[in-house]
Amino acid sequence: MKSSVFFALILTSSILFSALIWLFRDGFLATYYPSLLILAVAIGALSTIVSYLVVARGLERDPKKFLNYLFTGMLAKMGLGLLSVAVVALSFKDGISSYVVGYFIIYLIFTIFEVSALMYNLRANPKQKT
Repeated sequence: MKSSVFFALILTSSILFSALIWLFRDGFLATYYPSLLILAVAIGALSTIVSYLVVARGLERDPKKFLNYLFTGMLAKMGLGLLSVAVVALSFKDGISSYVVGYFIIYLIFTIFEVSALMYNLRANPKQKT
């Protein structure tokens, strides 16, 4: 999958999730701090894009070191996530649980998108016989 297609997928999904959160902010999401949930969507999208860029660029440079780049991308994504949770925990004491749950739901969804895109890229680059 091309990077531009992946970015469009993540951006469209982020906008859709944020719109749904905004739409239901006065309904059943009123007690879950909708603004923090939208922030969780934005941070989740950003960390997914960073992780995908690391892995995709590494796959283009040297497919033999794919696992190194994959683990580096996972580390970057997890680091951004933990940093965002720490910043929100120190800044907003009331909504931390809703942020953490929202972030990790988005983390899981966007990770599924990322793995699907990377699997497509791996199929496009079969191993060369040496």
